[in-house]
Amino acid sequence: MGIVMLVTLYTSRIVLRALGVVDYGLFNVVGGVVTIFLFFNMALSAATARYLAYELGRGNQQKLNQIFSTSLNLHIGLAIILLFILQTIGLWFVSTQMVIPSHRFHAAMWVYQFSIFTMIFTVTQVPYNASLIAHENMKIYAYIGLLEALMILVIGYLIQLSPIDRLIFYAAGLMAEKILVQLFLRYYTLRKYKECRFRFIKSKKIYTELLSYSTWELIGSLSYAGQTQGINIILNLFFGPIVNAARAISVQAQVACNTLIGNFLTAPEPRIVKFYSEGKKEETFNLTFTVGKYAFVLILLIVAPATAEINYLLNLWLGTHSYPSETATFTIIILYSALVQTLTQSLLIVFRAIGKIREGNCYSGIIMLLSLIIVYITLKLGFPAYSAFWEILLANIISFFVYLFFTWRYEHFNIKRYLLKTISPLMAITFVSCMLSFLLKHTMNASFVRVIYNFIVSDLAIIGFTWLFLLQKKEKMILIRKLRQLWK
Repeated sequence: MGIVMLVTLYTSRIVLRALGVVDYGLFNVVGGVVTIFLFFNMALSAATARYLAYELGRGNQQKLNQIFSTSLNLHIGLAIILLFILQTIGLWFVSTQMVIPSHRFHAAMWVYQFSIFTMIFTVTQVPYNASLIAHENMKIYAYIGLLEALMILVIGYLIQLSPIDRLIFYAAGLMAEKILVQLFLRYYTLRKYKECRFRFIKSKKIYTELLSYSTWELIGSLSYAGQTQGINIILNLFFGPIVNAARAISVQAQVACNTLIGNFLTAPEPRIVKFYSEGKKEETFNLTFTVGKYAFVLILLIVAPATAEINYLLNLWLGTHSYPSETATFTIIILYSALVQTLTQSLLIVFRAIGKIREGNCYSGIIMLLSLIIVYITLKLGFPAYSAFWEILLANIISFFVYLFFTWRYEHFNIKRYLLKTISPLMAITFVSCMLSFLLKHTMNASFVRVIYNFIVSDLAIIGFTWLFLLQKKEKMILIRKLRQLWK
């Protein structure tokens, strides 16, 4: 995962230089219009993954095949509906409402169409991906993730040799890459898992189960889509594609963090769902909170020193003065948001296992949609672009506590112990480590040596604080035993 993260970051540098700031921003905001409609897909995806993992825990092979086939039918129908919406309402919005330089309008339309075709394949791929996750087959994801990263890097280099418009070439290349990877995954899944053999299912009960669960997932997915792509569109309306480029670069840093902890949050999910389906509630919550705690610390090892050294790191990554001026501020706030979302994502795993997602998603969705309205109003009043990211960060924090409250309400786990033994130490470690990183920044002149020094000292402090104040005695004994095994 570390290799994928480094390749992804380097690819961003290559693509930004090849396309330029304006085209880089256009690609992200125009493609984002398509992505925002995928909140329908995210809802069905969560339902499919949850039901497949649940039935695996029960060992019901026939029901597994019924859920897979039903899910595939629903996703094909969804792809057709989204295609119609995007070629009508979506096309009107991109053509008439968005801020696109007139000389790049033709290229932007090609980007939009390629994004739609990519979306169709992505939507119908979901049941296959859900099956891999339910079977905890993370190894294939690791290999495919590395392959994808390398393929996109090659496309980035080929942009400079393109005989056609560079933006069009890049969009077409990404579409081809996605389709090839998804076709391979379908072939692999069909060969490996019997339940992935498609049968036409007429049972209304299964359709109703999936759609009923998805209805409430839909609200949570809508809030996520609004937070990620909705804010991108609002920024375009007020500031144009250059600020979109700044946000796109900043999001790459968040994507790199998410890539690094991807297995931490994805691999345990089927096990957590199976624990819950078997009635092992204590194991369910212990694993959930442990995963969230470790994932948070892993991200903090990057975020604390990186936010302090952000200007030097951006110059090292992208080249001096080759990125919009807002990028540094955006990146700092987005990285803080990544920390909060790590805790929220760990809660969502157990939330889906419980299956009672209605109220939590409803309230969280309202918070996120209200935050977008507030973003629009504040920007209309003349506030700077970075204010939007602070507002989204605040909404993320409130949303986390909403999910925490409803998880406690449904299962009555020891919320006081969780807040005192997990959240409070994490917040204290975050505050101290970030302050330490910013203090270390002022001990030396800007240089690569200072950055390395900051990372080493900050990370050692985080590891030390984690050992002293966060890990339980049992966790320390397990770590000591594993370290001894590695030493031998």
